Amino acid sequence: MGLDFIVWSSVLFILGIISILGMWFIGMKSLVIELKVVSMSSSMIDLNMLVDVLSMSFISLVFLISSCVFFYSSSYMMQDEMGSRLMYLMIVFIFSMIFLIMFPSLLSVILGWDGLGLSSFLLVVFFQNHRSLASGVLTALSNRVGDGLLIVAMGVSLEKGIWWSVFELSGSVSVFIGLASITKSAQVPFCAWLPAAMAAPTPVSSLVHSSTLVTAGVYLLLRYSIVEEVSSFLMVVSSMTMILGGVSALFEEDLKKVVALSTLSQLGMMVFVISMGFKLICLFHLYMHALLKASLFLGVGSMIHCRREQKILFMKGGVIDSPGSSSIIMISCAALSGVPFLCGWFSKDLILEVLLSNVSWLYSMIFLLGSLSSVIYSGRLTWMCVFVPIGSLPLSQSADCRVMLISMMMLLMTLLLSGTFFFYWLGVESAIVLIEVDKMSSIFIIFGGLIFVHNWVFLRKGLGEDHNLTDMNMVKSLNFWQSFWSTMWFLPKLSSEVGMFSLMGSKLGMSYLEQGWFEYFGGKGVSELWSLILSTHQRGQSGGFNMTMNIMIMMFFLLMLCVGLSTF
Repeated sequence: MGLDFIVWSSVLFILGIISILGMWFIGMKSLVIELKVVSMSSSMIDLNMLVDVLSMSFISLVFLISSCVFFYSSSYMMQDEMGSRLMYLMIVFIFSMIFLIMFPSLLSVILGWDGLGLSSFLLVVFFQNHRSLASGVLTALSNRVGDGLLIVAMGVSLEKGIWWSVFELSGSVSVFIGLASITKSAQVPFCAWLPAAMAAPTPVSSLVHSSTLVTAGVYLLLRYSIVEEVSSFLMVVSSMTMILGGVSALFEEDLKKVVALSTLSQLGMMVFVISMGFKLICLFHLYMHALLKASLFLGVGSMIHCRREQKILFMKGGVIDSPGSSSIIMISCAALSGVPFLCGWFSKDLILEVLLSNVSWLYSMIFLLGSLSSVIYSGRLTWMCVFVPIGSLPLSQSADCRVMLISMMMLLMTLLLSGTFFFYWLGVESAIVLIEVDKMSSIFIIFGGLIFVHNWVFLRKGLGEDHNLTDMNMVKSLNFWQSFWSTMWFLPKLSSEVGMFSLMGSKLGMSYLEQGWFEYFGGKGVSELWSLILSTHQRGQSGGFNMTMNIMIMMFFLLMLCVGLSTF
């Protein structure tokens, strides 16, 4: 089984190298290969394969990350009997994303979109338990909303005789595409499925959160032209998503969900940048985030695989017993925080530059708060997994796996070198001149976040160890906010239990109305009333008959008595 994963890893790596060479040769030109499928009256159904710098760079990233993930899976799934099923599902998952990228007509987008949705559902329910099934259903239903919106967009474009054109899409079609993209990119209120998808195996989570499923919605926003009204809506939604994901990650105790919520925060940041009109900068940040998030997930998955535990409280002493995985986690979190000269710094610093010169102070403050939260949850994750002293786990249970470590090191080298490469290849050099205070804002955010992490850790430690010396009101307040943010504003319940609320209302209505008042004043009440009347009448009739018989008997005896007396 491990050999099959290694073979597919080699194939995907070769395809990634070919894609990079294709990106090099195509340059800034575009090549469209058109295949006519159906032509009827004024409408034509075409499959248009678009080869440009966006599609080639995107698929090269997908292939290279998938190659490392498959190599990682050769060790991760070695003892799993269903490893072959996971491998084939991941292949379908990857090539559905490639199909969506290379064929941007609405018909092919729907085919690739449905392929992603079906394969993601099967991957989420891979472990076949109640939790996985519930998560898979939530993921599938949330993404089906986007499927419906894309079908509506396809119907509108069919009416106008246009199946795909970046420049000729009508306003209504772009509105439906923009709304469909927020379901796949997990924006508010369709963000509950993203942490739930963590029920899938860790290699799948690494693919989902780096370059495939969650980036499909962002890719649609990058590929298609979105009208200004949708951009304003996306700016509001992405701001809420960025704050929700960043703050919720501070209160989450499940390690994989912490990383998932960090992805949610970064997706909000990408959509926010698109809504401002800076698509190239968003693409640059998407590539940087894909690389660092893939390496972060592989490092976290290695520790979970060795310790058989996902709670962040049990991930202690990683720097001692799992130095390789701990190093990957620490460098990835540093890149996610925007530490200078790592890949995340290139994109975040550029975003801050264009933000501080183009957006109002309100959105600037929201964005700065989102950036600060990314530093805080990255620092918390690093502190809990790397620097907290080790607990009682034996060292033999937590050693680094060599095969996993090789795949993580491959991603780490790409992570360290990709920032400069994509910065100059995509041509996103900034010509914005800021004052020194604004230019140093990223450094201020990093140090402010680290100070907050320090105070946060010792505040939680004090609340946990010494309740007598701590104000209990503070403890209750902290528990309330932890419950509120860890449940993501109760969006999972609203997303998955709306039908339950209606069923509960139906149950109450049936109890109090159909089985209560309606029965009392309806058929059952009338029946009982009629039975009471009949029984009363029957008792009356039976009582009168007995009295009559008694009188007749008495009269008979009196008559006989009179006859007897008359004879004497």
